[in-house]
Amino acid sequence: LRQKPLPDVRTGNLQQANIVSMDQSTGMLVFNLGESQGARIGMTFRLLHGQQAYGKAILADVRRSVSGAFVEQIDSNDHTPRLGDTAVLLTQN
Repeated sequence: LRQKPLPDVRTGNLQQANIVSMDQSTGMLVFNLGESQGARIGMTFRLLHGQQAYGKAILADVRRSVSGAFVEQIDSNDHTPRLGDTAVLLTQN
């Protein structure tokens, strides 16, 4: 997240962000969502490929317009995070 340049992508929001980069060495996912859109460290997101939900990720680093998340749970061995997958904020009841 620190060493890679910011990709030229459209900004997401809490209802629909996208994975815009992945750091293979740390496993961190980079979302096109940041502090400007209300992201905060500790928020949990549902990961989706198309309409298929396959796991959860938690924000560990939030910058002005991007954030870094670590995968918390993968529901199926058939799915792994990919560029362009969607992240949707999970609400707490």
